[in-house]
Amino acid sequence: MITVENYGDVENVTIAQFGNGTMRVTSGKAKDNSHKGIFMGDSDVKHEIGEHLPYAPTTNEFKPKIAILFDNKESFDVFFDYVMVVKEEFEKEDTTH
Repeated sequence: MITVENYGDVENVTIAQFGNGTMRVTSGKAKDNSHKGIFMGDSDVKHEIGEHLPYAPTTNEFKPKIAILFDNKESFDVFFDYVMVVKEEFEKEDTTH
């Protein structure tokens, strides 16, 4: 689900919360190939966590609420590094339970 709320002491933070079967995510690129991106939106249909829903070929059909855009591979690599840190934290939790 995507909401705008206070997060800690910061007001009006856009939050994309995963794990409830209420989010859609896809990837794509600009028609002129100027950037690539990850697009997030609310799902109209609740689905199983981790389930891949059918691909939406255009942002007009997908109707994202959040677009994370990358102009080059280096900027994506930095983003991906942070994603991997989160993944590693989940993997640590899995081994301690």
